[in-house]
Amino acid sequence: MKEYLKFLISRQFIVHLFLAAGVVVVVFFGGIFLLNPYTHHGIAITVPDFKGKTVDEVLKMLEEKNLNYKIRDTLYYDDKRKGCILEQDPLPESHVKEGRVIYFTVNGLNPPNVKFPEKIEGSLRNAKTQLESRGLKVNPIYVEGPHTDYVTGAQFEGHPIAASDLIPKGSIIDLFVMQGFGGRTIMIPDFMGKSMEEVLFIIKQDSLSEPIVKPDYLKNDKNAIVDRQIPEPDSTGNATMNQTDPIYIFLKLKD
Repeated sequence: MKEYLKFLISRQFIVHLFLAAGVVVVVFFGGIFLLNPYTHHGIAITVPDFKGKTVDEVLKMLEEKNLNYKIRDTLYYDDKRKGCILEQDPLPESHVKEGRVIYFTVNGLNPPNVKFPEKIEGSLRNAKTQLESRGLKVNPIYVEGPHTDYVTGAQFEGHPIAASDLIPKGSIIDLFVMQGFGGRTIMIPDFMGKSMEEVLFIIKQDSLSEPIVKPDYLKNDKNAIVDRQIPEPDSTGNATMNQTDPIYIFLKLKD
């Protein structure tokens, strides 16, 4: 034990101890010195605002800042510049290190296609709702016909459109819309609870327009009766309609 204690206070042990401590210090600070350039310690780059520019326009800026990029998503807005950057991550004015990847969401160069509705014939309001919900625009073309604001067909760039045709989003669709012939004013018939046979008899008797029946598959079913109608009958008997106004008949099966 005495010899061990004597060794701990010997000149040889103390020299070696200081040498080992020196090696540790050199390795520690040398590692920090070498690691700093690799990690760019203390160097922060302010991210520019790339929004509104195209990727081609920001390539030089990215190169000067030593930043990389990836396109994360592509959307489409017809009221924004084609190919422009819509969003970026990290946000402008963020501080990042060199080599950081900036993620872009860009506006597509070409509009995506949308499916044309299965059935467009009917009221102009309904047709507009269906088309505008798909990102399409409506151009009514009024034609002669017995019904007012009743759509009979549609075309795109001069060609008829069929159900489920693919149309570029933002396109203008021409709708052929009846403007009505006019006619005399009559009391609104009450079709409630009647069969289609009875409805058609009244229609013919009063020289009314051919009714629009929904659902169409019940039109020839003898067990079907009128559950609702537009225009609705007035219990006072004072409500009137034009002879050529469209009549909507909604059927249901008898209970």
